[in-house]
Amino acid sequence: MINIFLKDLKLFLSDKKTLASIILMPIILTTILSFALSGSFTQAGSDFTLNIGIVKDYDKNLEENKFTEFMLDFADKYDVDINKFQGEENQFVEFNPEKIFFQDYLGNEEIKNFLTYEIFSKEDGLKKLDNKEISSLVILPENYIYDMYINTFTNFRNKVEIEIMSHPDMNYSGSITRELMKNFNDIMSSIIISKNVYFESVSPYIDIEKIGDNIPEILNSNEYKNGEIDIEERTIDSKNYISSFAYYTVAMLAMFVLFVSSYGGKFILDEKRNNTFQRQISSGKSLQQILLGKFLMMAVMVLIQSSVMIGFSKFVFKINWINLPQIILITILSSLMVASLGLVITAITLKTNNYKVSDAFSSGVVQILALFGGSYIPLEIMPKFIGDIGRYTPNGAVLKAYIKTLEGYGFSNITGNILVLIANIIIFLIISILIIRRKSDVELIKS
Repeated sequence: MINIFLKDLKLFLSDKKTLASIILMPIILTTILSFALSGSFTQAGSDFTLNIGIVKDYDKNLEENKFTEFMLDFADKYDVDINKFQGEENQFVEFNPEKIFFQDYLGNEEIKNFLTYEIFSKEDGLKKLDNKEISSLVILPENYIYDMYINTFTNFRNKVEIEIMSHPDMNYSGSITRELMKNFNDIMSSIIISKNVYFESVSPYIDIEKIGDNIPEILNSNEYKNGEIDIEERTIDSKNYISSFAYYTVAMLAMFVLFVSSYGGKFILDEKRNNTFQRQISSGKSLQQILLGKFLMMAVMVLIQSSVMIGFSKFVFKINWINLPQIILITILSSLMVASLGLVITAITLKTNNYKVSDAFSSGVVQILALFGGSYIPLEIMPKFIGDIGRYTPNGAVLKAYIKTLEGYGFSNITGNILVLIANIIIFLIISILIIRRKSDVELIKS
């Protein structure tokens, strides 16, 4: 069995094309992706600044006049005095949606500490976004002023959709911008809901004119004023920052180790076709010994592959691989997982007697697992259902375990990922045993 293992390992290491595909290629892709997507991994901190652009897709004067005409028509129909909105204490000016958004919300001291904005035309804003001069472009839609007035001062509800466009290389900054806009919408919704509840509650008992008298008080009671917004900046458990270089080193490692699992089937089929496999069986080697040799070969190749990637990233990208015992444990489990998966592919290849299974796995299945496991895009910014599936994929568990370790988490925090890896190893071994048991050594030689 040792001789079979050493023969396979020597054959693997002598194939320059194969070595380039599983060792050199992940290094190249890691370098490209790390530089290209570094903006998505900007570290937040005291010097963090969010630069966004804002487009006013509305005509303020036109929409204010439009709303005034609406209110005058409303007053004529229902005999309501709206002079209080047109005097020195003009409520339309006090609760101007533009003032609320720019002065009261974005002008809040807490937000101003980390956010800067410029107003652009849509065309200029898109150019700035494309050139990464801003991380996001917020577009206030046509009829924004009119619709917000309607929502605030009447019991009607017009839909207001603030569009947010983010650069794909600055996903995290884009996420912060979306959360800020969501928070603003929540604040305005609370104002509108409070006002509507007031309308519905008192309208059966008070005439419309008196209801309108209390609207300013209702609006003043809601949380859109400067002092009501509280943003606290803190680090979570003082964990280490994961750079794009650290993330994509682990992501490409978790992906490319899977390619090794397809070589067990290719090697054993090559041996069958040049009669090496038959000679091994005739010389007294059992099928179990041959498969165990392939298993060890794939496991050792993953260890070599992982060691090269970790060493390269440490000395070239200056990644700090802390908690070495935990890193070694994850690496050993990932090698056993890949070897177990490779055993399944080898068993199926023996049974079918063609390369289609190995080729389909390396060209198709690996890509799907990479997508769902977070090797291309972090699971945190993928749709929730992909993240839920990805955590249980073998490469997803490897990636998550490495990342948590690099962040500074201990063994108790990666227990779930370790259990996923162990479960995958057991399941793959059981499947391969069940496949092999269905055929005798003689049948496998003849097939």
